[in-house]
Amino acid sequence: MNNKKRKIFGEALRERRKARRIQLGTLATMLDVAPSFLSDVELGRRPPFRADVIRRCATLLELDDGALDELLESATVERDTFELPVEHHIPESIELSATLMREWTQMSPDNKRAVTDFVRGLNKKK
Repeated sequence: MNNKKRKIFGEALRERRKARRIQLGTLATMLDVAPSFLSDVELGRRPPFRADVIRRCATLLELDDGALDELLESATVERDTFELPVEHHIPESIELSATLMREWTQMSPDNKRAVTDFVRGLNKKK
């Protein structure tokens, strides 16, 4: 994967961090990573963080859902895959993850949009 493509995530993260006026070293400490590691991610020298770390960044940077989605989406594009946290003690979580992994590539764009809209609708009902 080339560095230009990888910078999309890093640049978005850096922009969000700077907009909150948080120093690179401060965020690195909060994430329990070396400042040089965070710098490499922001500069596209390392791949995007895992989804759980991206969610933690969003919490620390007080990002709204739209900004979190942007970071998760850019990481997904750059990694060419998406990840779901699996709650091992909940069989339905494992079944849902396996089903999505198996079926996703065979789904039409319209069906993928329908699944996305359905899941967003479920979370809005909470």
